[in-house]
Amino acid sequence: MATIKFILQSKSDNAPIYLRLSLSKSKVIKRKTGLYFNPKNWSTDTGLPKQNYADEKNLTSDLRKLEDYVLDEVNDANKKGVEVTGDWLKHQIDLHFERITENKQSDLIVDAIQNLINNADFRKNAKGGI
Repeated sequence: MATIKFILQSKSDNAPIYLRLSLSKSKVIKRKTGLYFNPKNWSTDTGLPKQNYADEKNLTSDLRKLEDYVLDEVNDANKKGVEVTGDWLKHQIDLHFERITENKQSDLIVDAIQNLINNADFRKNAKGGI
């Protein structure tokens, strides 16, 4: 069974939060979540922020939602036979926080223009032609 733990690997004031996904004893994947936190207010026992202030409680809620999402996606990947890798985990984190969309197209205008150029031969026009 897969397990998730959130860890900080730095002592700096604004340390990145890592998600550690353990799939088995020999397969452990770790990726940055894109969230940052002060290690002084981090509980190493729970692997979550201490619950002293409202913003810490909100961050804990976000991390728990991320944990549930990733575990659901791991189960789906196992059903479909998809290999869970570091790139897969980073993609799932970005999808959860809506940094990218499911069609893997970024929100940059340059990428949208390039997509139009690449698919120009296959697009239907207003008259139904290609």
